[in-house]
Amino acid sequence: MTFAALGQKTGRRLTPAVTCIDADTPGSDDFFPERVLSQWLRKRGDESPVYCFQRTGVVTLVEAWQAVHKELRLDTIVLADGGTGSLMRGDEEGLGTPQEDLANIAAVHALPVPVKILSCLGFGVDRFDEVYHAHFLESVAALQRKGAFLGAFSLLPEMEEARLFVEAVDYCVQAMPGAPSVVANSIASAIEGQFGNVHRTWRTEGNKLLSAL
Repeated sequence: MTFAALGQKTGRRLTPAVTCIDADTPGSDDFFPERVLSQWLRKRGDESPVYCFQRTGVVTLVEAWQAVHKELRLDTIVLADGGTGSLMRGDEEGLGTPQEDLANIAAVHALPVPVKILSCLGFGVDRFDEVYHAHFLESVAALQRKGAFLGAFSLLPEMEEARLFVEAVDYCVQAMPGAPSVVANSIASAIEGQFGNVHRTWRTEGNKLLSAL
């Protein structure tokens, strides 16, 4: 979901809860990560739009996802969680930021799309929200018993996908130095082989829990 302040005339509104933007969409120069991502894609020769979902409830998100599905004719949706809080069940000590995660999971579940996958990228990145490794692994075990766990793999620095992820993160940091993503930079640090009290962005400096994975 987007954290950018999107005005009524910003981008192309499909529904009140989803806006399609591209590299030329006007907006804030201080914080507009979706436009920066689209600009990075253009730099690579890919004119791909980015769809910005508002932080709202399930019913509104279902309408938004239906509009995107109608426009793109989706056959697969991969929801990417920067951490692992999306797998919390509700009885853990800390839940991270469950509102956005669960609202999107519920909305996508309601869509008539053949393949739906939830991917958790940053194992350990949301420790500062009291989401602990053991709780995530317990949820993975529960999914395994139901035949719903599809496996795990590592993002290695020599992989093109990992290299491009780090490149995109660095591009966004340069374009928006005042608001670098803590989660994205923590994942990039891990790809680069960093661990523990290492800080890729000024936003985590002085906090040992907000650092590399």
